[in-house]
Amino acid sequence: MLHFEEAYPELSVLLALSDKETVRLLGVVLDGFGYQPIECQDSDVFYEKLLITKPFAALVDMQLEQSKDLCKMVTEHGGIQLIVLLPENESDPSMQMENLHANAWASSCASPETLLTNLRKLVNPERE
Repeated sequence: MLHFEEAYPELSVLLALSDKETVRLLGVVLDGFGYQPIECQDSDVFYEKLLITKPFAALVDMQLEQSKDLCKMVTEHGGIQLIVLLPENESDPSMQMENLHANAWASSCASPETLLTNLRKLVNPERE
């Protein structure tokens, strides 16, 4: 069940997803729960936003062509939580998470509620 979060300073989340409609839907959900979604159309915009906004987290769809490069940018930048969306048929999500240095993962067909729950766990691990 979704619950409104307490007043955190507006935390920004970079969204690099393969489906534009999903980006819009997730952006609306995140915004409604006090997060600032930042849509990234390509790797250049992603990198620019990563440097300018200093986001709390980045959500990267591993079905994007340059997904591994985007994950590498996040981990090299440091201090940013990385959530990866793995293909539904991923056989070993834990190994993928470790290889990508991700903090959390979800299936690429995960509901916005699942993604929000993962994000909340990263914001405040003691609450979950």
